[in-house]
Amino acid sequence: DGPDLELVAALDGATPLLADAEGRIRDPEQARAAFAAGAFAVVVGTAITNPMEITRRFVAALDIPRPEER
Repeated sequence: DGPDLELVAALDGATPLLADAEGRIRDPEQARAAFAAGAFAVVVGTAITNPMEITRRFVAALDIPRPEER
């Protein structure tokens, strides 16, 4: 479900080219882990640009029942 940090680390050790980490990076901790794995840059997309996804994550994390479920 999270970023493929093993792939980032493998790319970092296998090539002199700079590797970007992109995909399934949803929070600062995952971005920090991607940098620690050897990423030169981290691309965060839907996690910060899709209001519906952001709202879904907040609702899921808060676990608040919907009005009709109260």
